[in-house]
Amino acid sequence: MKQETLKFNYKDTFFEIHSWEMGDVSKPTILFLHGFPTSSCDYFPLAKGLQDQFHLVGFDFLGFGHSQKIDLPSLSIHLQADVAQFVTSTYQLSQPYLIAHDYGLTVAQELLAREHSFKQILLLNGGAYSHLHRPLLIQRLLQTPFLGALVSRLNSRRLFFKNMHRILSSNVPEQYLEEAWKEMCHDGGQYQFHKLIHYMADRRQHAQRWSHSLEQYQNNLHFFWGENDPISGAHMLSALRQNLPHATFKSLPAGHYPQWEAMESLEQFIKETFN
Repeated sequence: MKQETLKFNYKDTFFEIHSWEMGDVSKPTILFLHGFPTSSCDYFPLAKGLQDQFHLVGFDFLGFGHSQKIDLPSLSIHLQADVAQFVTSTYQLSQPYLIAHDYGLTVAQELLAREHSFKQILLLNGGAYSHLHRPLLIQRLLQTPFLGALVSRLNSRRLFFKNMHRILSSNVPEQYLEEAWKEMCHDGGQYQFHKLIHYMADRRQHAQRWSHSLEQYQNNLHFFWGENDPISGAHMLSALRQNLPHATFKSLPAGHYPQWEAMESLEQFIKETFN
C-alpha cells in the first residue's frame, strides 16, 4: 500500500488529506468513500482481496482518520464532496468505479447532483433517504448545541465498541474495531464527533436534491445491503427498491458494516459486477 498526504486548498488555506492506493494503476480503478465515525481503513480488509484485479484509491474525509482536523464549527457534505473531487483530480481518475458507505453514500449523492462521472456505483448501507434514517441515541445527542461537544469529550474506546456492536448484526474480528478506533483517535479525532455529525442536518436540508440525484441516475447503480442494520437496514432498502427500479440489489442478513460482516460475499459481488 502506498500512502500519501495531499494538500487540499480550502479558502486559501491548505489542509492535509490522508490518501492511499493499492494495486496496479493499469487496472480499472475503484474509489472508496467511507462512513461515520470511522475512516477509509474500513476498506483495508476488503481491499486485500481486490488489489490483484483493480487499482484501489481511498482517503479520509476532512476531520476523519489521519486527515487534518479542521477548526470549523462543523463540516458539511458539500465540503467533503469538494475533497472527493480534489482526490479524483489529483489521482487523475477518469470515470472510476465508486464504492460508498454511510456518510460516504451521502457524499456520493452530492457528487451525482454535481454530475460527477463514474463508470459504475456500488452503495453500502447509508441514509439515502433522510426521513427513514434511524440514528443512535449518541448521534442524536451529538447534534444538540453545547451538549454535543460534551458528549464528544466523553467519548471512549468502551463507548465506541458498545455502539458499534449495536449496529453490527454479526461478530466481526475484534481487530477491525481496534484499527477503526486507533485511526479515529489520531490527533484527538475521537473528540470531534460533534463537528462531524453535521451531515445529519445536511441530509434533512438537502433531502430533495440528494434523493433526486439517485432517482435520476440511470447508469450502472448497485446496492449491497445489510438488512439487519437498525439505522438504515431493511426499511431503507425497501424504499430504495421501490424508487430505483433501474438499480440492482443484493441484500443479506448483515448489519451496518457489510464490508466487514459479509466481506467475502461483497468481494465476489464486486468482481462480478465491476467489469
